[in-house]
Amino acid sequence: MIRPPGGVPNPVIRLNDTSGATDILDLKAREWLPHPSGDDIAATALILGDGHQFHWINCEEFITREDLDQYQIGPGDECFMVGRLIYHDGKQRNEPVLRFGNLAMMPQPILQPGRKHDQESFLVEMRTLSGFSGSPVIVHWVTVGARAEPEQVKGGVAYASLVTNRAWLLGVDWGFVPATPTLLDNRTDRTQLNSGMSAVVPAWKVAELLDRKEFAVTREKKDQEIAELSSADTAPRPSGTSRSR
Repeated sequence: MIRPPGGVPNPVIRLNDTSGATDILDLKAREWLPHPSGDDIAATALILGDGHQFHWINCEEFITREDLDQYQIGPGDECFMVGRLIYHDGKQRNEPVLRFGNLAMMPQPILQPGRKHDQESFLVEMRTLSGFSGSPVIVHWVTVGARAEPEQVKGGVAYASLVTNRAWLLGVDWGFVPATPTLLDNRTDRTQLNSGMSAVVPAWKVAELLDRKEFAVTREKKDQEIAELSSADTAPRPSGTSRSR
């Protein structure tokens, strides 16, 4: 966690590079900006080089409350999460794995015990484990339809299938909802179990964080640098003469 309620912060980022090795970005906890409402997400501005391997999700692909209504997204829709199985083969690796599941509950306040905060969250039946916190969760669906007016082909009727495939960033996984078993005796040392329900911070919370002025200033500065480099590349160059010896 970037700023855990107790213990040592873990603000570093580890990326794969194009050589197959990993690169550690040794950031400080103060370089991360948390959500002002206390939601369990934080962001930092990075400038990555051509030697890093990375992908991104456009803000236009963040799900919104309006999308939920317009596309009737709800319980049962398929989801997947991209994360790391951190102890695969007995050592930490930067190899992404996918976990699949289904949307189980629309956003509701879910108590996050470590932060004592009711975090607005989707619930996804995803079989998440410790170590997947911070992983992006994608919701998607595929529909197959037919043309409204079928074509006449050689005396027969041929329906051309129309496949629609849509996907959105549902949000960011913040952990699993624990389940505490009921004991029939007076013992109090009950072990919390993994309920199989992944709690997901909605994507609109991520958008709210990225829209803060701190990141807007960084983006404007970067866009200006790119524009200056682009204009320098396209500017006419002074002509010169060469003299043979």
